[in-house]
Amino acid sequence: MEKSIHKPRVVIIGAGFGGIFCAKGLVGSNSHITIIDKQNHHLFQPLIYQVATGFLGINDVALPIRSLFRGKENIDIVMSEVTGIDTKNQLVLTNNHSYEYDYLVIGTGAHYHFFGNDNWQPNVKVLKTLADAISLRQQILMAFEKAEIETDVTIRRTLLTFVVIGGGPTGVEMAGAIADVINYALKYEFRNIRRHDARIVLLEAADRVLGGMRKSLSQYTKKILEKKGVEVHCNKTVQDILPNKIITKDETIEAETILWAAGVRANNAASWLGLPAAKNGGVLVKDDLSVEGFTNIFVIGDNSCLMKKDRPLPALASVAKQQGKYMAKVLNEKLDGREYKKPFRYLDMGTMSTIGRNSAVAQFKIFIIKGWLAWMMWGVVHIFFLTGFRNRITVFLTWSWTYLTYGIGSRIILKNPKK
Repeated sequence: MEKSIHKPRVVIIGAGFGGIFCAKGLVGSNSHITIIDKQNHHLFQPLIYQVATGFLGINDVALPIRSLFRGKENIDIVMSEVTGIDTKNQLVLTNNHSYEYDYLVIGTGAHYHFFGNDNWQPNVKVLKTLADAISLRQQILMAFEKAEIETDVTIRRTLLTFVVIGGGPTGVEMAGAIADVINYALKYEFRNIRRHDARIVLLEAADRVLGGMRKSLSQYTKKILEKKGVEVHCNKTVQDILPNKIITKDETIEAETILWAAGVRANNAASWLGLPAAKNGGVLVKDDLSVEGFTNIFVIGDNSCLMKKDRPLPALASVAKQQGKYMAKVLNEKLDGREYKKPFRYLDMGTMSTIGRNSAVAQFKIFIIKGWLAWMMWGVVHIFFLTGFRNRITVFLTWSWTYLTYGIGSRIILKNPKK
């Protein structure tokens, strides 16, 4: 491409928060930027569970990557899957082409980790992509439709049993959202389903949910979930997962819908670079997010492992966003022939988790908030951080309508055509 021949080439793998904010900071720089992602959209991951439960549509939480950089002449978008990196020749390899780089930024996120039990994966739902969210939404809605016409009490009970494995933010948010679907949105629309027919179970291997927050907030979260009808079982380790069946030490639960939210592991960056993976599966990086042995390769977001006080930074959207902005500053200085000498410092803005309608918890350095006020704050923060202006407006209107009408907006079931 003529316009980029004499410009340094920056390749960004991954259009998550880190990659997008890095690219935004390089718009108009003396470089040619190529963003490579196997999807054509940027996903606002913190709200994906609301797509899975029908409260939001896919257009509310995702934007085409190309629309974010419309008219930006120094940025190319490539929809392709990366298969490897040739560090010797400075090439990013994909399933249909290779791309030269002078500087490389890797931010491909993480995938769900089954702790050596990969045979469980076909028997559970996960929630990382839009496709996952749509599949889970179909599963939940179909469970209600099947149960409505099922006359066998045992089968109906299985259809209406929803098990969430993992008591972190994703697990808590999903359990609370499913409870809201049952308690508010659907109870007036079905004739043969009653609230007591449904069962929602949250399993957590540790001694409390939301283990990264203060104990008082964990206790509050458990109380609210139980008030919504969720059975919260802590110190409960899963021993096996079979089709429609979960086995623990002291119980076997038959369930049509099983969601895995128990752990994540970084994607392929370490193996691409031929480096040993850190404990989280990521790449150990230095304070400038560069990789040991390379001055022009950087790893950000969930792919990276930056140790602070003997612990890696958490796998949060806020970390990836700040690292993306920092990365743009580093590269802009390098493109101008200088070195950016300030190390990356993560500014912890606090942690929030919603527990469903009217309830959330928020933890900051010097204070905590819980209940309705935390829920309102959670909503404002998430609307503010949505990528596109249109998304902010539509999400606000959708949430307002849902709150006032006790409804859910996106619950169309699409039957998959037979192949």
